[in-house]
Amino acid sequence: MNLDDLSIGANKYDKPSYDVPTDLIVFMRDDPMFYRKEYYPTMCGCQNCYNNGDKDKSMKLLMPMIDKAVSGYTKKYDLPYEENDLVPIEERKEIAQRIYEEEVNYFKEGEY
Repeated sequence: MNLDDLSIGANKYDKPSYDVPTDLIVFMRDDPMFYRKEYYPTMCGCQNCYNNGDKDKSMKLLMPMIDKAVSGYTKKYDLPYEENDLVPIEERKEIAQRIYEEEVNYFKEGEY
């Protein structure tokens, strides 16, 4: 056994007891500065990709936004976790898929 075996979660803290991906999505949509600077412009880009039939490009647009959201989220709430431990890359991909699925009806309506 070594010291790494004794650690519990990121920075020796347990994972949060709440649903981090859902809370992160709420943060992206509800934080006025993040929404204006990141979320809305990204959705406009995704709308254009949707109109051109390029879902893969939409997913590529979402990932940098999610990375910025994780960074802003951990800083705003002073969370004691490394960003990649709090929201691993696979979970970020799932968040991107979830956002796309939730927004696709708005893309169809030309909302953005």
